Amino acid sequence: MKLKSIQIYLSIMGIFFRQCFFFFLKTNRMAPALIIIASFSIHSAWGAKIGAALKLHTDTQALERKDLSPYVRVFIRGQNLHLLNSTLEQEGILLEGSDELAYASMTPAQIERIQDFENIEHIEKTPHLVPLLDQSIQAIGADFVHTGNRVTQARQGEGVLVGLIDTGIDFTHPAFVKEDGTPRVIALWDQDLFGTPPPGKTHGHYCSFDDIKRKRCISKDTIGHGTHVAGIMASHQYPHLGLAPKSDIIAVKSNQFDDVVGAVSWMFEMADKLKRPIVVNLSIGGHIGAHDGQSDIEKALEQLQGPGKIIVTAAGNDGNNNIHLSTLLLNQEQRTECILPPAGLPIKTTIDLWEKNYASVQFNIELYDSKGRFLHRVPLLANKQEAILDGFNYGQIYYATEDTQDNQKTHVMIVIDRSFADTSKDEEVRWFLSFKGRGSFDAWMSVDDARYGTAQFASRLDPQDSIDINHFIAGDSNSTLTIPGTAKKLITVGSFTTKNNWTNSKGKSFEVQSAAISYVSNFSSLGPTADKDYTGEKPDLIAPGQLIVAPRSSFTQEVPSSLVVGSNLSVMQGTSMAAPHVSGTVALMLEARPNMTPEQVKDTLIGGTEFNADTDGPRPNPHVGHGKLSTLRTLQKTEMFTESPKGCNASVGLLPSATQDLSALLIVFLYAYHQRRKPKQKIGN
Repeated sequence: MKLKSIQIYLSIMGIFFRQCFFFFLKTNRMAPALIIIASFSIHSAWGAKIGAALKLHTDTQALERKDLSPYVRVFIRGQNLHLLNSTLEQEGILLEGSDELAYASMTPAQIERIQDFENIEHIEKTPHLVPLLDQSIQAIGADFVHTGNRVTQARQGEGVLVGLIDTGIDFTHPAFVKEDGTPRVIALWDQDLFGTPPPGKTHGHYCSFDDIKRKRCISKDTIGHGTHVAGIMASHQYPHLGLAPKSDIIAVKSNQFDDVVGAVSWMFEMADKLKRPIVVNLSIGGHIGAHDGQSDIEKALEQLQGPGKIIVTAAGNDGNNNIHLSTLLLNQEQRTECILPPAGLPIKTTIDLWEKNYASVQFNIELYDSKGRFLHRVPLLANKQEAILDGFNYGQIYYATEDTQDNQKTHVMIVIDRSFADTSKDEEVRWFLSFKGRGSFDAWMSVDDARYGTAQFASRLDPQDSIDINHFIAGDSNSTLTIPGTAKKLITVGSFTTKNNWTNSKGKSFEVQSAAISYVSNFSSLGPTADKDYTGEKPDLIAPGQLIVAPRSSFTQEVPSSLVVGSNLSVMQGTSMAAPHVSGTVALMLEARPNMTPEQVKDTLIGGTEFNADTDGPRPNPHVGHGKLSTLRTLQKTEMFTESPKGCNASVGLLPSATQDLSALLIVFLYAYHQRRKPKQKIGN
């Protein structure tokens, strides 16, 4: 069966599973603890993690409104796709995007009808992404920029838009309301609600500035991740200011994240209408894809960028999880152990494999007992099989392959569903993946809902196991950047530690002893990408992401008291919290230079990083990229070319290096001296 067909099938099955799960929630037949979001999970502060084509969502309001929708968001690759517009419009399909890469909403039946059209080369379901958050502001020098100290003038993001694509935003929070009561959120598209979509869109509900101001907008951030991220970017609640406290906010709420490209496109269109620069923050990501920067979603996002239109994305939080497997195949059979969530829970595990070097591989699922003795083998040949042993069903296995044109790799997807498996002997059986053939492959393991467990490859065998250790392949945490963070032209942000303790609202102190100040966070996902020659070193840089205090949504489901700080703040951690530090910095850059290109922004950020070989290692590297974010140094470099003396045609981007023309250095020095003698400008109040 083709990969796209099994993805569509799994999506339809997902509707059934989610409806069953929601029934249990409504009838109180599931432990309340299961619907409380974990505080410090391995993937983000709220425990969400990307998995297979199925996703069990945490927002029950969205489930009630959206679960029965028959539509699927897809990417369509081909040639001269505009020639299909009239035909597709008769089917009720609206194409968005370019002539070579478009995206649309359609039913599985519509996909089947159009997939063989001459102009269409490939149809692929959009990947599900999920959320991946004081002293950080001071650590990166943003307080100097806010007050005009050591820069030519104070900057707080005035005139710039910041875009949030996340779990929503509590626009009633004081951090997002001006002193006169005017909301700072000027537009909001809730993709999970049925209602009136934004102009030109086909789904969701649009809240205009007037709707928000008059309190007619019913969108709520019940998870809290988006509100926290937005606060880091743009809060103006003293003393926990965001990076761009005078910017305006455009938000897209989603708990499915299957229309990220459409969301970014809409935000950029809004920015064009308002004639304002914009930076969009993506504190979301997933592991379905080749991790080589050439997935459809990454290409589509890169195509949307341009002068004054910048995208920043989080690196992911799998830096200490062995979700990656890489091996050179041998004539002899090799194997790895798959550590899966317990059976009987509504969770599915995906092993996403990408064969390379003209590989030819036979994969098998194998069951062993607790002592490492072989029990049963399931050759992966059909699209759906069951692991049945001695009358016990240990789970269902979905298997599909396809050859991809862009990167000349074979894509293999294995989905393990144990939600309806027998649980009585679950602890007595261990799962292995065996493989034999030629060539090599990379694989990534993920789950669709980390509230119920996690999955990874084993790092070693038990010495008592009877398995041949010489042919055992261990998992690792290398190349664990999430997609779209492997995109070449997007700005990818990892996390470092600026604090390792906090005090909650009850005065109780907490400490994370494993967090070392100034070092990269142990959860921060690692590079390189699967094609470093194409993408360059990733992540691009790291920013504060450990134990960040920021606004807490008033609509959030129960938050552990240990994480509550004050009446409307909370503590979170993750690269989700690092990315908005960079997004907010970009907003300050765009205030100074509204038409900076994505390349100029990235070069200036990298040129402004700080680096300590003792804590960061050689430069660049897959842990820290090019170094730590310094908002102050970055704005100093940005301003040098923004307000250049008349007649000075300094090149855009970084400051001249020591090897460049000395006259340029002299001009820069004299200009900086002149600016320091100017009286400082006052800001705000």
